[in-house]
Parts: sequence; structure tokens; C-alpha cells
Amino acid sequence: MSRKIWDISQKLHSGVPVWPGDTAFQQTGTWQIDDGSPVNVSALTMSTHTGAHADAPLHYSNDGVDSAGSSLDAYVGPCVVVDVRHAGDRVE
Repeated sequence: MSRKIWDISQKLHSGVPVWPGDTAFQQTGTWQIDDGSPVNVSALTMSTHTGAHADAPLHYSNDGVDSAGSSLDAYVGPCVVVDVRHAGDRVE
């Protein structure tokens, strides 16, 4: 059986959905090549809940580990991928 990694990440952009009341995504260019900089650099403002993500145990418990201390084992294995982009406002 061949294995495939499915990237379910959303592209980050202005207007990407966030939890109601959470910090909206914003990208602000800070250095631009056109302005004489040797590189393009941006500042990003966003919530840790922006786009596709997994909550670390620390999100639910003060005694939990953060993302850096979490094993990826729980996220690798068989899965079902369901396309619900056209399902409307509610998916059940």
C-alpha cells in the first residue's frame, strides 16, 4: 500500500475564517525589494487558531505540553478526507 501525505492547510489571506472574536489574519510588508531592501519581509498578526491546526494539550490544560513538546504520532496514520467546501454554513 502506498502512503500519501494530505496537506489540508488553508492558504493564509485576509479574510480567512477565524473563531468569532479571535484575532484576524493580517500580513504587513515591512521590507520590500522595490524599496531598496535585498529581501522581502513581512510581519504576521494572527491567532494560533488560524487555518488548519491541531491544538496542543496545553490549550485544554495548564498541565499539558505545548506544541513543541507534542509527538506527531497521533497525526500520522489512516484517515478519511471529506470535502465539505460546498456544504454551506453547517456540517454535521
